[in-house]
Amino acid sequence: MRAAGKLLKNPFFISLFVSVLFLGVSIFLIITSTNRLPLAVPIWFSKPWGEERLADPTFLWLIPVINAFLIFANLLLAYYFRAKERVLYSILIWVSPIISIMFFYTLFKIVLVAT
Repeated sequence: MRAAGKLLKNPFFISLFVSVLFLGVSIFLIITSTNRLPLAVPIWFSKPWGEERLADPTFLWLIPVINAFLIFANLLLAYYFRAKERVLYSILIWVSPIISIMFFYTLFKIVLVAT
């Protein structure tokens, strides 16, 4: 029981848990909403308004893939800097859950608009 309590107080573990939790919920959202999505969903928000913003629903998988890559890269960098730069370490471990939440929110809004 002590090991579990120790893990729950470790900011690195909490950050990883929250990040992976939102990544998993994003993947679950895509899997459960695939049948209800139209032939084109709005993904490319930097494009002009109209058909250029639309893409095949399989492009929704880019969001969790990019999220997973950023979680991995951020936490790898944080692990590297944990003993040398404590401030950078803290910033890096807390950026991952924030990014995961933002990616989930974006995906949720896309699915909500498209269905």
